[in-house]
Amino acid sequence: MKKPATARTATGPGITWKHIILFAVLVAVSFAATWLWLTMPREEAYAVRNGLLSYSSRPPVEYGQGIWNETDERIIYRVYFPSHGNATVYGLLAIPKMDGPLPAFFVLPGASVTKEGEQGSLGDALNEFGYVTLILDQRSHGETKESGGVLYRFEDDYQLWLQGHEATHHMAVYDGLRAFDLLHQLPGIDRSRIYAAGESMGGNYAMIAAGIEPRIRGLMLISSSGYKFEPQPDPKTAEFLKSIVGDSYIGMLPPRPLLMLHSEGDKVVPYKDAVDTFQKAGQPKTLLTINSSSHAYSPEMREILEQGLRDW
Repeated sequence: MKKPATARTATGPGITWKHIILFAVLVAVSFAATWLWLTMPREEAYAVRNGLLSYSSRPPVEYGQGIWNETDERIIYRVYFPSHGNATVYGLLAIPKMDGPLPAFFVLPGASVTKEGEQGSLGDALNEFGYVTLILDQRSHGETKESGGVLYRFEDDYQLWLQGHEATHHMAVYDGLRAFDLLHQLPGIDRSRIYAAGESMGGNYAMIAAGIEPRIRGLMLISSSGYKFEPQPDPKTAEFLKSIVGDSYIGMLPPRPLLMLHSEGDKVVPYKDAVDTFQKAGQPKTLLTINSSSHAYSPEMREILEQGLRDW
């Protein structure tokens, strides 16, 4: 005898009321989680507390790019992305034609040095060693300056900060953090091996960025130290200066490595200033020197650069 057919609802083949109830519960949980995330207290995106800078809740980087140069060994893109202060930051992204994922450096050049100049020296060397590099035109330099990215004098920046605005020297750090964020979201990059590098003035900002972003794997400073200021009796002045001095953050780096390269006769950033910064850093750390009066990276440093990066 034929069994009577079982009545079905109009939920589609294989879908039962249990599935509908489970789906409704998942939707409710999702809405609840979203509401909690939106209403929970979160740290401001930009803050200075006790003389220490912080940036949080950075969104994904929206960027543009175009091929700048290509050889048999690598391809270099001209990239740009929006940053604070209504600026557009420009950089050169150089990718060696090697099997990936590849380690990477974002590089902050020294005063008066453009991304093109830095690519032709330190960038070339790092690319040959197998590193992707993202070298920025810093504020008041190159295309970033042309797009409205400026770096004020310390005195003017302090007054801006006193009025409750974001200081441009803090924005320079933010630019470095956005360079890290961009590398972190690109395919073909080893996200566990993204490093910060800075030369001369750029090293000060690289120190701060590496200090406050724990995902940066290590820090390389070339011909650099933290800014040096005289002690200030005014508490607000002291707080501001502390917030823009790399030495204030160098102790946050361990257990990540620090590598410093310096010329013993450097007259722009004296060797004693580099030693002072080095002594404030924790382990692991390495300071390598050459017997020269040159400032910034030069071919004479290639050997100690390769030596210092051997275990990175």
